[in-house]
Amino acid sequence: SIDTARMLACDCTVTRILLDENGVPLDCGKEARTATVPQRRALAVRDGGCAFPGCGTPSGWCDAHHIVHWGDGGPTDLDNLILLCGHHHRTMHHTEWRVEIGPDRKSVFYPPMSVDPYQRPIGGNSPPTAA
Repeated sequence: SIDTARMLACDCTVTRILLDENGVPLDCGKEARTATVPQRRALAVRDGGCAFPGCGTPSGWCDAHHIVHWGDGGPTDLDNLILLCGHHHRTMHHTEWRVEIGPDRKSVFYPPMSVDPYQRPIGGNSPPTAA
């Protein structure tokens, strides 16, 4: 199913290979699905650990989650990545929770209607910023 394919693509490496009409490779895309070490360090500073509201999981135990799925063309850059622990990463993939990065570069979560019929935004966890 498409859901299973998305779940597998979240934790695998996908390489784009462009073929000609005879099946001969013309171009091979970059494997850019996973966050780089510098990106993970920046996410740890920005998110401080799992960004899901109320979670205290440290950044070293978190995954870099694509807000717009990589398979849908979502880039692997800081404006499209957020740190989530394994539990909340699965929650984002298998439920109707949504997340955005706000204009202040902090995460904002939107619960599904089953949790909040008004889907009021909830600020994600983030460490205090330096003055």
